[in-house]
Amino acid sequence: MSSPIQWPEFAEGEILHAEDLNAGFAQGRARDARHLRQAHRWGIVEGLELVGSPSPMGYEVTLTKGVARDVRGREIVVPDDQLVAPPSSTIATADKDLLFPVFLSGSDEPSDKNQLAGLCGTQAGQRTTERFSIEVGRVAEIDDWETSQSQASLEDGPEPSASQDPPRVLVGFVKRDPSTGGFWDVAPRSTSGVTPRRAGARANVVETTDGKVLLVLGPDKTNQDRLLAVKAAKGNELMTLTSKGDLLIQGVFSSPNKQGLHFVSGVAFDGVKLPLPAGMTETDVASYDLHVTLTPLYDASVHRILDCSIDEDRRLRCFAVYRDAPIPWAARYSLVFEPGSIG
Repeated sequence: MSSPIQWPEFAEGEILHAEDLNAGFAQGRARDARHLRQAHRWGIVEGLELVGSPSPMGYEVTLTKGVARDVRGREIVVPDDQLVAPPSSTIATADKDLLFPVFLSGSDEPSDKNQLAGLCGTQAGQRTTERFSIEVGRVAEIDDWETSQSQASLEDGPEPSASQDPPRVLVGFVKRDPSTGGFWDVAPRSTSGVTPRRAGARANVVETTDGKVLLVLGPDKTNQDRLLAVKAAKGNELMTLTSKGDLLIQGVFSSPNKQGLHFVSGVAFDGVKLPLPAGMTETDVASYDLHVTLTPLYDASVHRILDCSIDEDRRLRCFAVYRDAPIPWAARYSLVFEPGSIG
């Protein structure tokens, strides 16, 4: 059973013990971690991008300065740009295009430097330094790095227990040269679509400062199908997005473009020509700009996506690697036809 949260209280004239003072500081630190963990998404807050560049010493990869929060609510501060060191392990492959994840983690390191002499020969003024480390991981860690993180209990602070691995934050990917063990390129995402996690707020309701507009996320007891709604305070929902993708509005949808936008979405297999919105013809397409969003359908048996695109005839090209062989695959598509000047 978990212990209740406690903190020390002091009285006039008592002798203050280091343990009590440290407990007071730890209570505030744990409270901050609980807030960051439970009211916010963990991930990269700002900066922390991998940048590669040739240099006289070879291809160098730099992690830019920034801030992140790990899954336990620890804030990790990288105050200056940092060179990423290649791992000492060799690469048992000749594939130069393999992507290796790069992780950032934080830890506390007690320091005995700059200590001051206390009374009766004791030591005082000890400091603890918040450290960070950058690690190049294994290719096999790419797809499950986020779900493999050790979760904190409700009342825990930012420090993991001795039996738990330190939490890590993904910051990007690097490609290694099998002949040298060094780097030769960087990438913001993996071939299977994995990207660094971004921090943000966790909430079911977001309210404007004047309290007049509410953004409501998720279902409630009267509407289990709702994903998102915009409503006036103490009023009806003005706009609702359902889990089926339906957009419901109370007013009139209008656009300064008299021709208007046309939308179509769905799921298609490789080789399928993506359809036009209702009412549009192939002749109409020439006067519209086409914006396309494609998301491959992922499966546990699929190692990576080789290609997911459409050709000039709107025909889907989607291939995945299954048991080391490329096979046709499916993807979700979303087409937006915007009045433009094409053709």
